[in-house]
Amino acid sequence: MRTKISPELIEKYLMNRCNAEEVKLLYDWYASFEDIPEPVESLSPAQQKEIKEKMLKSIRSNLGYNLPSSVKKSGNKVHRLFYSAALIAATVIIVFSIVHYFLPEIDSLRPETTNAKGILTFSNNSNKLKNYILPDGSSAWLKPHTNISYLQNSEKYREVRLEGECFFDVKHDASHPFIIYTGELRTRVLGTSFNVKALSHSGLAEISVVTGKVYVYIPKKGSSEQKGVILQSAQKAMYNQKSKTMIQVKETSKDLRIWEKTSISFENEPIGKVAEALNARFNVKINVEDPVIRNYTLKADFTGQNLPAILEMISRSLDVNYEITEKKILIKSN
Repeated sequence: MRTKISPELIEKYLMNRCNAEEVKLLYDWYASFEDIPEPVESLSPAQQKEIKEKMLKSIRSNLGYNLPSSVKKSGNKVHRLFYSAALIAATVIIVFSIVHYFLPEIDSLRPETTNAKGILTFSNNSNKLKNYILPDGSSAWLKPHTNISYLQNSEKYREVRLEGECFFDVKHDASHPFIIYTGELRTRVLGTSFNVKALSHSGLAEISVVTGKVYVYIPKKGSSEQKGVILQSAQKAMYNQKSKTMIQVKETSKDLRIWEKTSISFENEPIGKVAEALNARFNVKINVEDPVIRNYTLKADFTGQNLPAILEMISRSLDVNYEITEKKILIKSN
């Protein structure tokens, strides 16, 4: 018999207030849906698409995405976003009520795999950022082609192994330090937000701090131990695995601005104008090449959000997709 999950527990999870036992309960409940046959598999692709569009329309209707009659005639789309905690919880309840169809989008509820040793593996093989909420409540934004592993059974530490590039927003827990393993390098933190880049083929690692403080070091080997560095906001450590050298420098890259939380609102603005405003605020280059999408209209209030979170909200609200490259972000149709 499937365990019942209350809306209160889901909302508690979204507020990062669940303990380890409650998080495991949610994971097990989520995993139980994999054994249920997908009810739409017997339908044709056209029928499946029609069902998805009807469900999406119903969800938006329940959340207050109602188009004025004047807008309906012009063919434009207007979408209202009110992302208070209560509305996010309501969204989750509605999505969960339609069983399995939209569950794969809720990445923060479940890791990609879990092995017998209690190691949770999270991966991003897409061309967009992917966000996971780790069992301790910390947030991890994985860049494309990144993998992280989280050890659940450690009593003293919160341990993560990283290959690729990831932005962490770590939940404060002084009694359980958060440690990231990147090859020989270790990054120890008690509660902060920072970016770690560790590409195995390059032999280089970078740790950049947005807020708080971290200690970057190489663990003791024999009788010698390389001195570590303490990084604070707007500082970076660079480690060369071949030469075994580490330097501390000022972080001058503007790329980290996308992780700075800001507040910005739009009042029935075309998406083209929204992209221009976000470009100016976060120093990025967002392109909307599709003229149809450029005419979509957005009414939204983003309070205390970074750019990746804003992109996710826009993507799901407008039913569009986005792709991240080294030089730009492209918003396009699904």
